[in-house]
Amino acid sequence: MATWTDGVDRAAGYIVPAAVWNSQLGATGSLMYLKDKIITYQRDTVTSDQTITNSTSWTDITGLSISLTPTADDFILLFFQLPAYTYNGAYMSFQILKDATVIQSVIDYPMSTSSSHPITMIVLNIPGAGTFTYKVQAQNNQSPAVSTLYGAATTPIELTGILFGV
Repeated sequence: MATWTDGVDRAAGYIVPAAVWNSQLGATGSLMYLKDKIITYQRDTVTSDQTITNSTSWTDITGLSISLTPTADDFILLFFQLPAYTYNGAYMSFQILKDATVIQSVIDYPMSTSSSHPITMIVLNIPGAGTFTYKVQAQNNQSPAVSTLYGAATTPIELTGILFGV
């Protein structure tokens, strides 16, 4: 059986030591090992269009947040899915926050004008003990002045967090 080797946590730019991966996933190196370690999960969806104004500020995706309460050694696997599109083809940026701290971002993602151009972000977060709220923000930092993310009524915008114990 294989074990994990050191890798980069792209969300924060830190090295994730192989010991962390191995302690979380075991020597199998498989996510299937985690199925017996699920403590709970939360999923939130948004089924309405989201209007994002051109700005250097970030805008919450309205109604999309989850809260989880890990202990010191637990970890959270987050999934964000955005199946939406814009009519104006703007470049959009997205970020996942834990409370007020950005833990993952996608900058200047080209949105399709005619069909779904999905975004999927997956983040492994080891936050320590406490209750943490995760949310997603968007930014339209190019023209046109307003972009609307369409299509959520057909395929919802989704944020899921799975809390795993060790």
